[in-house]
Amino acid sequence: MSESAAVKPFVFERRDHAVVVRPQMKMMDDDRLRDPKWALPATQAETLLPSLLVYRTLLAETGARSLVVSDATLRTGASLDLAETGARSIEEFEGQVLASAEALGEKHRFDRAHGRHVAMLAGRLFDLLEGEHSLTRRHRLLLLVAALLHDIGLYVSLRQHHKHSQYLLAASQIFGLTDDETAIVANIARYHRRGFPARSHLPYVALDREDRLVVNHLAGILRVANALDAEHLQKVRDLRLVRRERAWTLELDGEGDLTMEQLAATARADLFAETFGHELVIRPTGVQS
Repeated sequence: MSESAAVKPFVFERRDHAVVVRPQMKMMDDDRLRDPKWALPATQAETLLPSLLVYRTLLAETGARSLVVSDATLRTGASLDLAETGARSIEEFEGQVLASAEALGEKHRFDRAHGRHVAMLAGRLFDLLEGEHSLTRRHRLLLLVAALLHDIGLYVSLRQHHKHSQYLLAASQIFGLTDDETAIVANIARYHRRGFPARSHLPYVALDREDRLVVNHLAGILRVANALDAEHLQKVRDLRLVRRERAWTLELDGEGDLTMEQLAATARADLFAETFGHELVIRPTGVQS
């Protein structure tokens, strides 16, 4: 674009639900930008300069005298679209989030079959516990992401890979998840094995109280789901939960000998019992206690 075609700096006019951008006056100075009526959230302020460059180019190339820009954000538009189109769009969105998670897993050479199977079992157990945990569909999605990617720390080292999974996830970006949700996912993956959440664990303590409770519930579920595929052979196909006053029984439906899965899941049901307040007895379908 030649210098003669360059557009002079903008003037802004506030209208209902929109801002009019005109290339007629000098750019607003810092004092005017601090005026409350022009105040922008930090997330929008970050994109202000790139947006202005786009507007500048459009005005110069089209010869338009003004440009009307909606004050709705892309996030708002996506939320409204989901609300208007219903469950199908929500499922499509969740599919995109999980596809992004799998792409991250591929980058770290994860075991796709194992990750998908653990995610399936974790989701199934989450659904069976509906009414016990008071968590939402969004929390279920965070559990599935953590289940898919709980082992990516193996890319770094076989030793303490749960800790490596935590920091790899914390430093990653997964489509559709906020920074706070990514931190929750990283902590859930951190506790899929070995020790419980503790106040000496800084990434866990950095979460607010409500999010720590979410991590406790979902990590308790993930530990059991992961153990149910201990041999990475995807033998457990379905689950059934039988509630009794003192202990709950998790019945396993699958193929072949499920002894290893039963033993591993029993050993990993510790956080589940502490969080949900019930001992978990695990056995194959048809086996009497």
